[in-house]
Amino acid sequence: MFKRPSGCLDYHGGLNMTSTPQFSVSSHSLCFTPERGVLEDTEGKPVEPASPEFKNAVLPHVLSRVLHHQHDTRGTGAPCQRTLNPFMQQRVLNVLLLTLGVIGLASATRIDASTAATTALQWQEVELTFTASRDTANPYTDTDAWTEFTHEDGTKLRRPMFWDGGRTFRVRFASTKSSGAWRWTSTDRDGDAGLNGKSGTLAAAPAASETATIFTQHGFWSIPSGGRNLMHADGRARLLCADTPWALPWRATIEQAEIYARDRQAKGFNAALLMTVQPDMDCKGPRSRTEDLGFDVGFEDLPKGALRQLRPEYFQMFDRLTGILVAHGIAPVYQPVFHGYGWKGRR
Repeated sequence: MFKRPSGCLDYHGGLNMTSTPQFSVSSHSLCFTPERGVLEDTEGKPVEPASPEFKNAVLPHVLSRVLHHQHDTRGTGAPCQRTLNPFMQQRVLNVLLLTLGVIGLASATRIDASTAATTALQWQEVELTFTASRDTANPYTDTDAWTEFTHEDGTKLRRPMFWDGGRTFRVRFASTKSSGAWRWTSTDRDGDAGLNGKSGTLAAAPAASETATIFTQHGFWSIPSGGRNLMHADGRARLLCADTPWALPWRATIEQAEIYARDRQAKGFNAALLMTVQPDMDCKGPRSRTEDLGFDVGFEDLPKGALRQLRPEYFQMFDRLTGILVAHGIAPVYQPVFHGYGWKGRR
């Protein structure tokens, strides 16, 4: 039987932390060493990824524990052992990648929608700001507005606007091109004069080296058709090495996120699985990130089983926290709401 190394701290996501990322997998334990780019057992013996043992026994468990980890619904926090077949492994990884969306790949460039033209650096976020001309009862649910970006080569990307408090709406975009021009136009279902019929041009340009991350250097992740592994847009392969700081969005402070991101970056992690909001309808505690049992709130009506009363200030903080992760080369993977049940095992 595998004996857990001393100084190893258990994490619910199936990761045990030592000086390098370590995956506890059934009776196996593997360490991925970024400097050498190899998988090793706890005695330092290399594990051959092409071996039958790795492909047939270890890899399915790594995927199921890291990518599709389940919690005991009785509230014990114990992991449920679940092995996924190859088809489901691929589906789970694809779903996780889809949830990444257009993440903030560097500090965003904010532009008022009245600005006619500016630069869009490749793989880096550009944010357009719009101001609605009228109030609505609930801007989060009442507004349906989009912006379409069309590159001169014919490529089209459509992005939704989101409400950011008051009459402010924003849309975020990252250029997949390093040259050429993007033309954007906005539409609003109800024809609001501040949101509808706006347009402008973005000049695509190469990514800036001074804000380089693995994403701005190599582009978004995807899984090639017929493939099983992550690839950046420039063809560079990437091993997904994910940690599970589930509560970071609603528990962490800026200082804590900085400490966490530096630590995980140094240990070779490149993704973090997050619960977007504190999910349990019955959870009680102070609205605080620093007090015992405290947590911040994304939706005022979540305890009633609804997600209609959004708090923009929560998601503004969320942006800052995930921006810290991205700046350290860690992709945030969002679990939207965890269905509102079970975090404390109350239902």
